[in-house]
Amino acid sequence: MSALVISNVHCSYNGLDILSDMSVTLEDNEILCLLGSSGCGKTTLLKAIAGLLPLKSGEITINGKVVNKTGFHLPPEQRKIGMIFQDYALFPHMTVMDNVVFGIDELPKKEQQTRAQQVLDLVNLSEFSERYPHQLSGGQQQRVAIARALAYQPDLMLLDEPFSNIDSQVRLKLIAEIRQILKKAGVSAVFVTHSKEEAFAFADKLAVLDQGSIVQVGTPDELYLRPATRFVADFLGGGNYLPATVIDEHHVNTPLGRVCSTVAHHKSDATSYDIFIRPQQISLTANDAGAGVVSDVQFLGASSKVYVKLAQQEFECQVAQHFTTQQVVDLAVEPHELILFDKQSA
Repeated sequence: MSALVISNVHCSYNGLDILSDMSVTLEDNEILCLLGSSGCGKTTLLKAIAGLLPLKSGEITINGKVVNKTGFHLPPEQRKIGMIFQDYALFPHMTVMDNVVFGIDELPKKEQQTRAQQVLDLVNLSEFSERYPHQLSGGQQQRVAIARALAYQPDLMLLDEPFSNIDSQVRLKLIAEIRQILKKAGVSAVFVTHSKEEAFAFADKLAVLDQGSIVQVGTPDELYLRPATRFVADFLGGGNYLPATVIDEHHVNTPLGRVCSTVAHHKSDATSYDIFIRPQQISLTANDAGAGVVSDVQFLGASSKVYVKLAQQEFECQVAQHFTTQQVVDLAVEPHELILFDKQSA
């Protein structure tokens, strides 16, 4: 049984469509990321799943139970959903333990304490149970919020920009910790972010949204290696577009020379394409007789972003070697799984 099924969901506000024909499925103990820029509809979809927004049409099912369809709307409190917000929403006057048991106060006292202790053990905060939120770090507060939601034993966890208030130096570590917590607890989750780095690190499946529609769904590596549209390719990292003509199933000709594909691309040799090449797929070699000239260099630590002008076009490259502006170089494209798009009409 799927943890969540969203089928042909439409939402509108004041006659204006906000979500259009949204469909996506989340499997048991899977983490789905709704990824997109501000205003694309990802938080709106999260609220619709939670029951905080009505649907114009479509159907939402959680663990086999229909919670939305035409003429039917199950109230949020009956959906057995846990929600985590970017501001944690902890009660400042309550201890960690009191915050965790707040959502299960209808249970007998002994069961409240037992369940709260179990989830605090799960998030490694047992020793902080008598502290107050202001005595904890941002990451610890986020784990308290996770514990409080898990104590409710939800069928589905919803997380709205859960890492946006976390210091960048500890964010990836916290992402790994919370992912492990959800996996260990066996809880399926949907989370919203505009950060592809967070999405890649946290999610099993991505749904990329644009202007109220889902553009592509798949695993992080599927979407990165095989983007269905230019929008997805650009959103997940950006790169260089240049014309390409097919030689055979594994080779195309480009202004940078022949490029080899590590898998068959199945494109027609009677059609011209645009090839999309990511910065790290271009290698640079210093050569006084080279055709390219370095126009700018941005030092990134372990690598550098190097911009190279060649034949009226500027290429973005990301390399480990050190280059300087005005240095003359050769460019070559490393063999990889090619991304070819139909040429855009003028």
